[in-house]
Amino acid sequence: MLNYPDFNFLDEKILSLIKILIIFLIAYFLIPLAISLIFRTTYKLNQRLMKFQKERLHTIEKTIKLMVKFILIFIFIFAILNYLKIKITAILTGTGIVGGALILIFQNSLRDLFTGWIFVFEDVFRKDENVLINNSFKGKVIDLTIRYLILETEDGSILYIPFSKIDFIQNLSRKKESNNDRGTL
Repeated sequence: MLNYPDFNFLDEKILSLIKILIIFLIAYFLIPLAISLIFRTTYKLNQRLMKFQKERLHTIEKTIKLMVKFILIFIFIFAILNYLKIKITAILTGTGIVGGALILIFQNSLRDLFTGWIFVFEDVFRKDENVLINNSFKGKVIDLTIRYLILETEDGSILYIPFSKIDFIQNLSRKKESNNDRGTL
């Protein structure tokens, strides 16, 4: 009599992996949706927000949603590896070494990225404002990318200035506030 292997354990593993995938997909789509709902509620509660404040909140919302998605992807990958009984410590060690090497290789790009986030969150300049950068470059902000401030100078040339190279900014489009404008006595 022939003995056939029992494949029931395989069906259970596949079902468990499908459950993990479904939970991941629900979280991957619902959490950013909840973040969007929170920000939309914030917009509606405070109708007095100016256009630039809404743009800043929209940028912050996109950044938070992107970070949440990356975190969920890592959790999903490690949950699958853990479920498959693959030793995560060896993978984390290797990932740490590779990550450290990548940080050293891409340190200037990372510096530009984080400095750019600080400029956006601090609302130092906005699109279409006139600025003076490092007492050298004067012009109109055309765009802000992940790593660069794109500036159109008075003679029409386009400059791509890495955020990490910006030491001094004078925003020529904003008026200086007087003490009375700030509500002091």
